[in-house]
Amino acid sequence: KTQSQMFCPTVCHCDLHAQRNRAVCSAKRLISANIEIPTTVELLDLSYNDITTIDDDSFKTTIHLLNLTLAHNAIHTLYGDAFVELTRLRYLDLSYNRLEQIDEHILESNNQLIHLNLEGNKLSTLGKGPILRSPSLRSLNLRNSQVNQLGTQLLSALPQLRQLDLAQNLLLTLSPGDFHAPRNLASLNVEENPFNCDRALAKVATGLRQRGVAIFMSNCMEEEVQDHQDDAEAVNFPNKNEKFESMEYLEPSTRGPQSVLSVWRDLDSSEEQNSSQDDEQMSSLSDVCEGSREKLCLRYRICLERVSHELLAGGNSQLEDEIIRTHTYDEDDLKL
Repeated sequence: KTQSQMFCPTVCHCDLHAQRNRAVCSAKRLISANIEIPTTVELLDLSYNDITTIDDDSFKTTIHLLNLTLAHNAIHTLYGDAFVELTRLRYLDLSYNRLEQIDEHILESNNQLIHLNLEGNKLSTLGKGPILRSPSLRSLNLRNSQVNQLGTQLLSALPQLRQLDLAQNLLLTLSPGDFHAPRNLASLNVEENPFNCDRALAKVATGLRQRGVAIFMSNCMEEEVQDHQDDAEAVNFPNKNEKFESMEYLEPSTRGPQSVLSVWRDLDSSEEQNSSQDDEQMSSLSDVCEGSREKLCLRYRICLERVSHELLAGGNSQLEDEIIRTHTYDEDDLKL
């Protein structure tokens, strides 16, 4: 093996996390993502640095990456082929950078990508076309990104989108056509926008709820939100600290170059063949909610009723039969 495959960079800490090869290179004042990282890295953290540009060859050799975080840098330019080699990438965090525009094709070849975090960028100049083209993306975080309008084409190339976070932006209203394309949309967060709370907006919100979408818009829809409070509790937006929990800061060793041969697991050609099985294991929890949302929310309501009844009864574990026998709980309920 070459030296770059054997040693962890001195600015990084390399270990095995959740049976994945991890390199944490956070807060090291790096000005470029082009560092000699072992090619078998699967989780890579380059957050809190001074990176401004992601070049076409920045991740050319790290083809096994599953989780990449570039949060809290100064990135203003993403070249068209910046992530093209990362065919196994599932989670990408670009939050709190200086992105103003994104090439809609930049993630089109990443067929395993599930979660994209663009929170805290400056996307006020989004065009009338699709924001991105991705056949697999399920969760998109655009919170606090200065978004002032959506448009009917913005989400048109994200057929698998289920969770969309548009909180803390500059939206004044919503149109029915804005959310027509993502037919599997399950949750929409538009909290803390300066909405004109009129009948047109209320009609859009009602239409989304009739589709089974849990919408978070308490500043305009106080009464409706109260009626749907249980539904809202049942849906959680992915938190960047949860999705990227493997990316916490670790102080790198000061004992010189660290060999990863004794720390990381070996990756070979069989990894590519087994990637689909690994992907199914990694997304097992999210798949729970891909069935009937109405049925899952009903189960959750019943569960809340049981807990509330017990609390009102002073914590007595002997619940009334009519409450206990309302529903039988299966494995999916436990996961939820």
